Amino acid sequence: MPLVIGVLVAGTLLVFGVALGTVGINYFSQALREQAIARGHAISSTLASSLVEIIAAKQDAAVGEAIRSVKTSARLAYVEVVHRDGTLVAHTWPGEPPARPAGARTESQRITDATVDGKQVIDVPAKLITGDIIHVGLDRSAIDASVANARLAVLLMTLAEVLVALAATFWISRPFVRQLEVANEDLHEAMKAAEAASEAKSDFLASVSHEIRTPMSGVIGMTGLLLDTKLSADQRELAESVRTSAEALLILINDLLDFSRIEAGKLTIRPAPFDLAQTLDQVAGVLSPKAGEKGIELVVQYPPSAPRYLVGDAGRIRQVLLNLVGNAVKFTAEGRVVVTVEEESDRAAPDMASIRISVEDSGIGIPTEMLGRIFERFVQVDASATRRFEGTGLGLAICRELVEKMGGHIGVSSTLGTGSTFWISLPLPRAARSAAALTEQPERSLREASGRVLLAEDKVVNQRVAATMLEKLGCDVTIAQNGQEAIDMAAAASFDLIFMDCRMPGVDGYEATAAIRRTERSARVPIVAMTAQALERDKEKCLASGMDDYLVKPVSLTGLRDMLDKWLPAPSGPRASIEARPPEPIQTPGADDFIQRIREMAAGVASTSPTFALDVMAAFQADANDALVAMRNALEHGDAKSLALAAHGLKGTSATLGAQKLAGLSAELEKTAHTVETATEKDRGDVAARIAELAREIRGMEELFDEERLAIQGAPDMLSDRAK
Repeated sequence: MPLVIGVLVAGTLLVFGVALGTVGINYFSQALREQAIARGHAISSTLASSLVEIIAAKQDAAVGEAIRSVKTSARLAYVEVVHRDGTLVAHTWPGEPPARPAGARTESQRITDATVDGKQVIDVPAKLITGDIIHVGLDRSAIDASVANARLAVLLMTLAEVLVALAATFWISRPFVRQLEVANEDLHEAMKAAEAASEAKSDFLASVSHEIRTPMSGVIGMTGLLLDTKLSADQRELAESVRTSAEALLILINDLLDFSRIEAGKLTIRPAPFDLAQTLDQVAGVLSPKAGEKGIELVVQYPPSAPRYLVGDAGRIRQVLLNLVGNAVKFTAEGRVVVTVEEESDRAAPDMASIRISVEDSGIGIPTEMLGRIFERFVQVDASATRRFEGTGLGLAICRELVEKMGGHIGVSSTLGTGSTFWISLPLPRAARSAAALTEQPERSLREASGRVLLAEDKVVNQRVAATMLEKLGCDVTIAQNGQEAIDMAAAASFDLIFMDCRMPGVDGYEATAAIRRTERSARVPIVAMTAQALERDKEKCLASGMDDYLVKPVSLTGLRDMLDKWLPAPSGPRASIEARPPEPIQTPGADDFIQRIREMAAGVASTSPTFALDVMAAFQADANDALVAMRNALEHGDAKSLALAAHGLKGTSATLGAQKLAGLSAELEKTAHTVETATEKDRGDVAARIAELAREIRGMEELFDEERLAIQGAPDMLSDRAK
């Protein structure tokens, strides 16, 4: 503040000094002019008195001599003697006199400033008694120089005053300026600390949410596997309660995780071709049972004119719609909920579709004063402890963030006691049906086989995937957890076909196959290798151990069906030579292939295993994290065999899901595992770096699993934010 005042004072001094100096200089200039004119009058009067007789006698030469002497002695610009008729009697010009304006030489009264022969002069006339006129020209250069010097002096004095004022102000304000600098530094540090605290909070929230949801996903997945077994009525009820509670908690964690991602700026949108009508069918399928329980009607109005095939993040759009429709169902006691789709074509470019989806209910409505805040974080219409509906106050805020992230808008209109209408408007590129169909994998008609199949596999993910697909194809599947169990089961029971994983702890697949072949008493049982290895030497190793065929992971319904078609006929049928089958290509290339792979597998077994995707993702996370623990322990103890086995197992489960990057990283670690027994510190550091890279890739996959679970589950009961 003192510095600002000083600047204002200095500015005022400058303006005032310039103005005052200008007035003084003008006065000084006028005084010099008047002084010069008075001198000119004196000279012209003296000349008039001394020349009157000479002029009257017409002694022009004597007149000329007299005025030249006066010009020199008085330092005049010129002297002219003009006859009353306007002719020059005499002058001091070296040649012809310069032209003068008409009548200027006969003017005997007016004193004028003029330019004569390039000089600035003051012309002072005097009239003789004879009627003749004497013009004395006073040089203005001396006056102008004096005025210029005065102006410069005034300016310098004014600037000196301003500088003195500024210096004094600066000196006085130094303590205040330093205080301001210290205050600014403290504020900057406080802002940095606040930003760091906010970032740490978001990171902590994301980390904690993630660490909670990993075991929670395992609980849900393992409960799903438990429910697939034979249970008593009481046991099934208890298991269902466990899964319902875990899913409810998982939805809360989903909200917290999404909120932390939004705050950290890490929430991503992954556009891809999709079928909007199919997405709405999925939403209606999730929420229709709840609507039916309450006796309300859930209606989806999708006119034929509205586009179906678009490009967008189907998972995020599904998440938003599950929230909005779930809220509508929750807060509607009677009546119906109507979901309407329409195209706002007047707002869209030809290759874009502006889609508006509205959710109208006949529920309890929202007070007018709350409509402007309903999409804010942690806002609930009724935040009292006695409210009827629970909620975190995050769901609608997350919906707004997601919709705006996709370039759209979200809004609401409501009348208390009558109902509410929530709507979203999204600009989405149009997609060809063939492109959108890439993400749709309708269940194909597969010929059901019959027969008893033994599946020898130690990884839960691979067990779940292969067993579910084989059961889908009509097989009766028995699972062996390792090679020794496979040997014991093959000896104790009769199987029509055995699928054998090659690398298992304890007795591996090669050893188990050789043992089974040695103890066979009756017809030879076909054994098909299941492995992530596809090299010629691997095929030869399988042949040598006694296997009959070879199936490369990731397995698919088509691949399993082909094996069943080939080997389930009577043993006397023809045997084909071993053919290494490469993995089937995944439809949509990119970093998220494993998500697409899970969707494809889940679509193929949807009728027999509706929770397949959730179960597989939970099992994979459990297997992957167990593998990381085993790898770190093996590195710490220099156990190359255990390290290679853990890497191989992770490679196999990754390949099963189509996670090719993780499978490749695991394969590289498996190849270098032998170095840990005699490794230098540098080599051990390289192995540790590879394990860390695997961990980062697994964490990235888990984040995508989180998003996929959220899209699949929905859980409308827990998504409410219009808690009353």
